[in-house]
Amino acid sequence: MAAEVELVEEPATAPAPAPDRALRGPMGLLRGSVSRFMGMSTVRKAIVLIVAVSVIAAVIAVTLSKGGGFGGDDGPKIISNWNIEGLFEQLREGSVEDGANIEGQTTPYLERFEPGQHEVFFITKVSAKVTWDDETTQPTKFQVPGYVNTPDSFQLFIQAQGYPGTIASDLTYNVQGQQGVIDLRFTFPEPIPVANPDDADFLPAGYNATARVDFSVYTGDCGDWTPPLEKMPTLGDGGSYYVVTWSVAYRVDSDGKP
Repeated sequence: MAAEVELVEEPATAPAPAPDRALRGPMGLLRGSVSRFMGMSTVRKAIVLIVAVSVIAAVIAVTLSKGGGFGGDDGPKIISNWNIEGLFEQLREGSVEDGANIEGQTTPYLERFEPGQHEVFFITKVSAKVTWDDETTQPTKFQVPGYVNTPDSFQLFIQAQGYPGTIASDLTYNVQGQQGVIDLRFTFPEPIPVANPDDADFLPAGYNATARVDFSVYTGDCGDWTPPLEKMPTLGDGGSYYVVTWSVAYRVDSDGKP
Protein backbone atom coordinates (compact mmCIF):
# COMPACT_ATOMS: atom_id res chain seq x y z
CA MET A 1 0.00 0.00 0.00
CA ALA A 2 1.48 3.30 -1.05
CA ALA A 3 2.26 5.81 1.66
CA GLU A 4 -0.04 8.74 1.78
CA VAL A 5 1.51 12.11 1.16
CA GLU A 6 -0.06 15.17 2.68
CA LEU A 7 -0.05 18.18 0.49
CA VAL A 8 0.26 21.48 2.34
CA GLU A 9 -0.83 24.57 0.48
CA GLU A 10 1.70 27.45 0.86
CA PRO A 11 0.10 30.79 1.56
CA ALA A 12 0.47 33.25 -1.30
CA THR A 13 3.19 35.89 -0.77
CA ALA A 14 1.56 39.15 0.11
CA PRO A 15 2.52 42.03 -2.22
CA ALA A 16 4.68 44.80 -0.71
CA PRO A 17 2.63 47.77 0.34
CA ALA A 18 2.64 50.52 -2.22
CA PRO A 19 4.84 53.44 -1.18
CA ASP A 20 3.04 56.43 0.07
CA ARG A 21 2.88 58.86 -2.82
CA ALA A 22 3.10 61.67 -0.36
CA LEU A 23 6.67 60.59 0.55
CA ARG A 24 7.99 60.46 -3.04
CA GLY A 25 10.27 63.15 -4.53
CA PRO A 26 12.29 65.95 -2.89
CA MET A 27 9.40 67.31 -0.86
CA GLY A 28 8.78 63.89 0.60
CA LEU A 29 12.44 63.59 1.56
CA LEU A 30 12.37 67.05 3.08
CA ARG A 31 9.26 66.25 5.13
CA GLY A 32 10.87 63.02 6.25
CA SER A 33 14.04 64.80 7.31
CA VAL A 34 12.06 67.43 9.20
CA SER A 35 10.04 64.71 10.89
CA ARG A 36 13.19 62.87 11.97
CA PHE A 37 14.74 66.12 13.19
CA MET A 38 11.65 66.99 15.27
CA GLY A 39 11.80 63.55 16.86
CA MET A 40 15.37 64.08 18.09
CA SER A 41 16.28 65.05 21.60
CA THR A 42 17.20 68.66 22.31
CA VAL A 43 20.92 67.81 22.56
CA ARG A 44 20.96 66.02 19.19
CA LYS A 45 19.07 68.89 17.58
CA ALA A 46 21.75 71.32 18.78
CA ILE A 47 24.56 69.11 17.42
CA VAL A 48 22.88 68.83 14.01
CA LEU A 49 22.37 72.61 13.81
CA ILE A 50 26.03 73.30 14.72
CA VAL A 51 27.30 70.88 12.04
CA ALA A 52 24.98 72.36 9.39
CA VAL A 53 26.05 75.93 10.14
CA SER A 54 29.74 74.91 10.04
CA VAL A 55 29.36 73.25 6.63
CA ILE A 56 27.55 76.29 5.17
CA ALA A 57 30.23 78.66 6.53
CA ALA A 58 33.01 76.50 5.03
CA VAL A 59 31.33 76.46 1.59
CA ILE A 60 31.00 80.27 1.65
CA ALA A 61 34.67 80.72 2.66
CA VAL A 62 35.93 78.45 -0.12
CA THR A 63 33.76 80.19 -2.70
CA LEU A 64 35.02 83.63 -1.76
CA SER A 65 38.68 82.54 -1.60
CA LYS A 66 38.48 81.29 -5.19
CA GLY A 67 37.15 84.60 -6.45
CA GLY A 68 33.55 83.45 -6.52
CA GLY A 69 30.59 85.12 -4.93
CA PHE A 70 26.88 85.28 -4.86
CA GLY A 71 26.44 88.49 -6.84
CA GLY A 72 28.00 87.48 -10.18
CA ASP A 73 31.48 88.96 -9.41
CA ASP A 74 33.80 88.03 -12.31
CA GLY A 75 37.00 89.54 -10.85
CA PRO A 76 38.84 92.71 -11.90
CA LYS A 77 37.50 94.67 -14.85
CA ILE A 78 39.88 94.78 -17.83
CA ILE A 79 40.37 98.32 -19.20
CA SER A 80 41.58 98.73 -22.80
CA ASN A 81 41.85 102.55 -22.83
CA TRP A 82 43.52 103.45 -19.53
CA ASN A 83 44.14 107.19 -19.30
CA ILE A 84 47.86 107.71 -18.58
CA GLU A 85 48.24 111.38 -19.58
CA GLY A 86 48.14 112.73 -16.04
CA LEU A 87 50.26 110.01 -14.46
CA PHE A 88 53.60 110.81 -12.85
CA GLU A 89 56.60 109.73 -14.95
CA GLN A 90 59.58 108.03 -13.34
CA LEU A 91 63.00 107.09 -14.71
CA ARG A 92 64.92 103.92 -13.90
CA GLU A 93 68.63 104.28 -14.74
CA GLY A 94 71.77 102.16 -14.58
CA SER A 95 75.39 102.25 -15.65
CA VAL A 96 78.62 100.25 -15.74
CA GLU A 97 81.91 102.14 -15.98
CA ASP A 98 84.31 99.24 -16.52
CA GLY A 99 82.60 96.87 -18.94
CA ALA A 100 84.84 94.52 -20.93
CA ASN A 101 84.10 92.02 -23.70
CA ILE A 102 86.25 89.63 -25.62
CA GLU A 103 85.66 89.47 -29.35
CA GLY A 104 82.18 88.11 -30.16
CA GLN A 105 80.90 88.40 -26.57
CA THR A 106 77.51 89.76 -25.48
CA THR A 107 76.99 91.09 -21.94
CA PRO A 108 73.41 91.66 -20.68
CA TYR A 109 72.15 94.19 -18.11
CA LEU A 110 68.68 93.81 -16.61
CA GLU A 111 65.96 96.04 -15.15
CA ARG A 112 62.98 94.37 -13.40
CA PHE A 113 59.59 95.94 -12.71
CA GLU A 114 57.37 94.60 -9.89
CA PRO A 115 54.47 96.94 -8.99
CA GLY A 116 53.19 96.98 -5.42
CA GLN A 117 49.58 96.26 -4.52
CA HIS A 118 47.16 98.49 -6.47
CA GLU A 119 50.05 99.91 -8.54
CA VAL A 120 50.05 99.99 -12.34
CA PHE A 121 53.11 100.86 -14.44
CA PHE A 122 53.17 101.88 -18.09
CA ILE A 123 56.63 101.55 -19.69
CA THR A 124 56.91 104.22 -22.38
CA LYS A 125 60.57 104.69 -23.45
CA VAL A 126 63.95 102.98 -23.27
CA SER A 127 67.47 104.09 -24.10
CA ALA A 128 71.02 102.77 -23.96
CA LYS A 129 74.41 104.28 -24.71
CA VAL A 130 77.83 102.65 -25.05
CA THR A 131 81.16 104.46 -25.48
CA TRP A 132 84.64 103.03 -25.96
CA ASP A 133 88.16 104.28 -26.50
CA ASP A 134 90.38 102.36 -28.86
CA GLU A 135 93.58 101.55 -26.97
CA THR A 136 96.79 103.33 -27.94
CA THR A 137 99.18 100.83 -26.42
CA GLN A 138 100.09 97.59 -28.18
CA PRO A 139 99.08 94.38 -26.34
CA THR A 140 102.71 93.30 -25.99
CA LYS A 141 105.38 93.64 -23.33
CA PHE A 142 107.68 95.56 -25.66
CA GLN A 143 106.37 98.20 -28.06
CA VAL A 144 107.26 97.82 -31.75
CA PRO A 145 107.20 100.98 -33.89
CA GLY A 146 104.96 101.10 -36.95
CA TYR A 147 102.01 98.98 -35.75
CA VAL A 148 98.53 100.44 -36.35
CA ASN A 149 95.47 99.56 -34.26
CA THR A 150 92.38 98.83 -36.36
CA PRO A 151 88.97 100.02 -35.07
CA ASP A 152 86.74 98.13 -32.64
CA SER A 153 83.03 97.49 -33.24
CA PHE A 154 80.05 97.41 -30.88
CA GLN A 155 76.30 96.92 -31.08
CA LEU A 156 73.42 97.54 -28.64
CA PHE A 157 70.24 95.47 -28.17
CA ILE A 158 67.13 96.16 -26.06
CA GLN A 159 64.42 93.57 -25.40
CA ALA A 160 61.36 94.52 -23.35
CA GLN A 161 58.85 92.00 -22.05
CA GLY A 162 55.49 92.90 -23.55
CA TYR A 163 56.99 94.23 -26.80
CA PRO A 164 57.32 91.64 -29.59
CA GLY A 165 60.41 92.99 -31.34
CA THR A 166 64.10 93.49 -30.56
CA ILE A 167 65.40 97.05 -30.62
CA ALA A 168 68.92 97.11 -32.08
CA SER A 169 71.56 99.56 -33.27
CA ASP A 170 73.82 99.02 -36.25
CA LEU A 171 77.17 97.33 -35.73
CA THR A 172 79.33 100.42 -35.35
CA TYR A 173 83.10 100.95 -35.72
CA ASN A 174 84.96 103.83 -34.18
CA VAL A 175 86.92 106.16 -36.43
CA GLN A 176 90.60 105.25 -36.44
CA GLY A 177 92.16 106.47 -33.20
CA GLN A 178 88.95 108.12 -31.92
CA GLN A 179 86.28 107.29 -29.37
CA GLY A 180 83.30 105.22 -30.50
CA VAL A 181 79.72 106.02 -29.42
CA ILE A 182 76.32 104.34 -29.92
CA ASP A 183 73.23 106.11 -28.56
CA LEU A 184 70.08 104.00 -28.95
CA ARG A 185 66.65 105.43 -28.03
CA PHE A 186 63.16 104.02 -28.57
CA THR A 187 59.58 105.05 -27.73
CA PHE A 188 57.05 102.22 -27.67
CA PRO A 189 54.08 102.64 -30.05
CA GLU A 190 51.83 101.60 -27.15
CA PRO A 191 52.90 101.80 -23.49
CA ILE A 192 53.68 98.40 -21.93
CA PRO A 193 51.36 97.79 -18.93
CA VAL A 194 52.61 96.12 -15.75
CA ALA A 195 50.10 95.67 -12.92
CA ASN A 196 49.74 93.93 -9.58
CA PRO A 197 46.56 91.80 -9.78
CA ASP A 198 46.26 91.25 -5.99
CA ASP A 199 42.92 92.65 -4.83
CA ALA A 200 42.70 94.81 -7.97
CA ASP A 201 39.37 96.23 -9.12
CA PHE A 202 40.72 97.24 -12.54
CA LEU A 203 43.55 95.93 -14.71
CA PRO A 204 44.88 97.24 -18.05
CA ALA A 205 44.41 95.02 -21.09
CA GLY A 206 47.47 92.94 -21.96
CA TYR A 207 49.17 93.50 -18.60
CA ASN A 208 51.90 91.37 -17.01
CA ALA A 209 52.23 91.07 -13.23
CA THR A 210 56.00 91.68 -13.56
CA ALA A 211 58.20 92.79 -16.44
CA ARG A 212 61.87 93.00 -17.40
CA VAL A 213 63.92 95.01 -19.85
CA ASP A 214 67.21 93.53 -21.09
CA PHE A 215 70.01 95.75 -22.37
CA SER A 216 72.86 93.93 -24.15
CA VAL A 217 76.29 95.10 -25.30
CA TYR A 218 77.82 93.08 -28.15
CA THR A 219 81.45 93.38 -29.19
CA GLY A 220 82.17 92.39 -32.79
CA ASP A 221 85.81 93.12 -33.64
CA CYS A 222 88.36 94.05 -31.00
CA GLY A 223 90.67 95.57 -33.60
CA ASP A 224 93.95 93.78 -34.28
CA TRP A 225 97.22 95.68 -34.62
CA THR A 226 98.50 95.48 -38.18
CA PRO A 227 102.30 95.39 -38.75
CA PRO A 228 104.28 97.91 -40.77
CA LEU A 229 105.73 95.08 -42.92
CA GLU A 230 103.92 92.03 -44.31
CA LYS A 231 106.53 89.65 -42.95
CA MET A 232 105.84 90.85 -39.37
CA PRO A 233 103.04 89.17 -37.36
CA THR A 234 99.66 90.76 -36.64
CA LEU A 235 99.09 91.55 -32.96
CA GLY A 236 95.74 90.28 -31.78
CA ASP A 237 93.60 92.33 -29.40
CA GLY A 238 91.97 90.04 -26.86
CA GLY A 239 89.27 92.39 -25.60
CA SER A 240 87.70 95.83 -25.54
CA TYR A 241 86.67 98.03 -22.61
CA TYR A 242 83.53 100.17 -22.66
CA VAL A 243 81.16 102.30 -20.59
CA VAL A 244 77.41 101.60 -20.83
CA THR A 245 74.41 103.51 -19.47
CA TRP A 246 70.71 102.73 -19.82
CA SER A 247 67.30 104.06 -18.75
CA VAL A 248 63.61 103.12 -18.71
CA ALA A 249 60.87 105.78 -18.54
CA TYR A 250 57.51 104.68 -17.14
CA ARG A 251 54.33 106.25 -15.79
CA VAL A 252 52.94 105.18 -12.40
CA ASP A 253 49.30 104.87 -11.36
CA SER A 254 49.47 104.38 -7.58
CA ASP A 255 45.78 103.70 -6.89
CA GLY A 256 45.05 101.29 -9.73
CA LYS A 257 42.03 103.21 -11.00
CA PRO A 258 41.69 104.23 -14.66
